[in-house]
Amino acid sequence: WEIPEILSSTLTLEDLPEWTPECVSPTSRERVKLFPEKIPTIAQLARMPLPEQVHPHPGHGFPRAYAFQRDRALSERVAKAVRTKAAPKLDYIQSLTTYEDKQNAVDELFETVEFELKEQEEILGRHPKFGGWVETALEAYLVEVEQESREILYNQVAEILNEKVKPIVERIATLESFEDKHQATEALFALVTEKETATAIVKS
Repeated sequence: WEIPEILSSTLTLEDLPEWTPECVSPTSRERVKLFPEKIPTIAQLARMPLPEQVHPHPGHGFPRAYAFQRDRALSERVAKAVRTKAAPKLDYIQSLTTYEDKQNAVDELFETVEFELKEQEEILGRHPKFGGWVETALEAYLVEVEQESREILYNQVAEILNEKVKPIVERIATLESFEDKHQATEALFALVTEKETATAIVKS
């Protein structure tokens, strides 16, 4: 705009269009957050959490560091959103009995989570790496859940087998004849082998 043109304008404040999200760039829409109660008070400002540390600015000679930090922050944001979307759906998947049904449900989960997050993250969802971030985050989350489930199952199996082993050990201590002790010891070895087998199955 030319200065004379601005000075000679007859436009008033009432003539200017109302602010809308279309007035700013996608980056600004992603970064700028509007306070729901319009102008916050000093007390509200004092209680607001401080923003995260600013990434290295590319204009200061750190373009690679900026790109790395920016991508990492966005991927972490996507990972958090993926967990929120996927968690309520895992109970149904774990309740399925056949491997084929579980695999189909997991495949559908990948498609559903990405679609829902793209609708939720209107700007970030257009990022070329968005689909990869969602896939990586969901894979990592499913592996974590699977490991936790196996650990719980392993502890349950170990507890049950330990309950079976303890009475046999106590009984061996009360036996007098070699033959009785030998038979009880064989039973104990069989139970220990069963425990090791069950542990290997659970951890495989």
